[in-house]
Amino acid sequence: MASRYKIVKLCNLSPLHIGTGHDDYSTSSYELPSDTLSAALVAIKAQLAGTIDAQAFMESFAISSAFPFVDKQLFLPKPMGRIVVQGCDEEQIRKKLKKIKYIEQSQWDKMIRGKALDINENQLSGEFLLGKESKHHKPYAYQVNQRVAVSRDGGDATPFYFKWQYHSPNAGLFCIVDCREEDTFAEIKRLFGLLGETGIGSSKSVGGGKFQIEDEDIELPHVEDADSTLLLSHYIPTKEELEKIDLEASQYEITLRSGYMAGSSVPAFQHLLKKSIHMLKSGSIIDGVHTLKGKIVNVAPPWKDAQMHPTLRSGCPIVLPIKKQTL
Repeated sequence: MASRYKIVKLCNLSPLHIGTGHDDYSTSSYELPSDTLSAALVAIKAQLAGTIDAQAFMESFAISSAFPFVDKQLFLPKPMGRIVVQGCDEEQIRKKLKKIKYIEQSQWDKMIRGKALDINENQLSGEFLLGKESKHHKPYAYQVNQRVAVSRDGGDATPFYFKWQYHSPNAGLFCIVDCREEDTFAEIKRLFGLLGETGIGSSKSVGGGKFQIEDEDIELPHVEDADSTLLLSHYIPTKEELEKIDLEASQYEITLRSGYMAGSSVPAFQHLLKKSIHMLKSGSIIDGVHTLKGKIVNVAPPWKDAQMHPTLRSGCPIVLPIKKQTL
């Protein structure tokens, strides 16, 4: 039996820049991570309500990273490791296969069941593996533009390069939401609507990252003979989970998450750097079938101020049992 979840679509997206954690705006992350989304929702709720139980709210739901869509076609993250294909010369297209980050849902469903993909080279478009009957090109493209930073102290203006992510018409991003209570999802939708007005990403000050929302249902397949666990969110393991999972037999990528307290309700704190923490990225495959809960970590800087508040980063993932592809 398939598992049913809600999804929130970020539609009519204005040009977007996703920071990489460095002061180099000429590069942009291809992924809008789950922990960024959950933290943004908590920040907006706190700004509106003044005082909230941020930990309790963040524990009431799990959210995936944001993935692309075009019209009704959804793209999901490529499970880490090699893509096994048939129907074409695999060695001839191996370089293109290595670039793939997102796979159209019908092909993705086959892959997580351990099946080889029957594809042709025309389905490989940059970061995307398109569907067999796809009439669309990839959901987004990048463009690097020159901008100018104006000094506040009267110094010379400094040119710099800024990489934008432009979404095709009828395209955007979506995230999967896992929560038990309908009221919780209604609140998440409301907060996403407000987030769309202010924008998300590193380009909000110039109108970037604004969107409108729609919601739908999604069914993720149940894999009877699963042998692994796929992360659809960034993940911080608990000590107990680390003792149970075999990382040596797993295929995963670790990312260092950091950034400023830009969402703080206290303007004086918005320039402060949060504590850095390592997380397993979405798309990672953990060997064996596990129910992974993860944990929420306070990454507020050690700043001695009576107004300092917790700054939470969620490492509680949405996971899916899958079967690894084999040759």
